[in-house]
Formats: sequence, C-alpha cells, structure tokens
Amino acid sequence: MVCMIFMVHTMHDSRCYLKMGSPRAYPVTGSSAVEPAISAATIAVSPGDWARLIADADKRGATPVVIYLQTVSFKDMAYPNLKVKMAAKADIIASELGSDAWSAGRWENGVGQFGLTVTAKGLQILRASVNAISFYPDSPWQYRTALANFDDQLSAIED
Repeated sequence: MVCMIFMVHTMHDSRCYLKMGSPRAYPVTGSSAVEPAISAATIAVSPGDWARLIADADKRGATPVVIYLQTVSFKDMAYPNLKVKMAAKADIIASELGSDAWSAGRWENGVGQFGLTVTAKGLQILRASVNAISFYPDSPWQYRTALANFDDQLSAIED
C-alpha cells in the first residue's frame, strides 16, 4: 500500500492529509490518529469548508471551488504532457458535474488544481467523486478579473 502526506491550503486554514493507496484522503488529526474527512467513500473537504460551500451555493445558486486532482512533484512538472494529462482529469470531473458546474469562470493551473463554480447538487456530486483528492472554497470571480473594482460595483452585479 502506498502512503503519501500532502498539504492542502485554503483561504481559511491549512490541513495535512494522509493518502493511502486509494482516491480517499484522511486528515491527520494528531500524532497518529487518522479519521475520515467526511466518510470513507468521499473525497476530502473539511467540515467547516463544507458548511461554507453549501451555505454559499444555497444563497447564490452556486459557489466557486478549487479541486485538487493529483499531487504533482517538481520532477513531474518537467513531464512534457503534464498539462494535457491534468486537463483530461479536469474534463472528467467537469463531465461528472454536467450542468451542475458552470462553464464560465473555469480555470486550470496545469499542475493538479483547477477551479469551477458548482451548484449545491454539484457539491454533492463532487464530494462523492473518486476522480479528485480534495476540494475547498475558491476566491470569488471578482478576485480573478483584471477589471477595476474601486467602487465595489463588480460585487453589486451579483446582489
């Protein structure tokens, strides 16, 4: 069995996870105590992040998430087809989500993470997926745009 420890950083906290030979991830909660993040059949998302995501999706109709597809080492980054491989993995998850993921605002970094805006139903689908390691809240789209927002009118678009 393969064991790997990796860090997941969100805008709210940092978590250390132990991944053991399957697409499930478990948070390390002490010296050697390991507990499932949600359940053994789901990908990792902290309970606090889950509550924030569901509340935001219920309020706005959808919420932005970062999806952690695969751990990529510096050595892996030299692989010439890495971006193509990661894009294919992202497409699999986008296909799973279907109309519960918005096509606008999708981004990929090519090294194992990508972002989508998903509905509350999409969060449930994502949580049950075996095609990713974890997910967590992403920054709102206003933080990813080059448009000036000096008077906060970009935020007013959604209100």
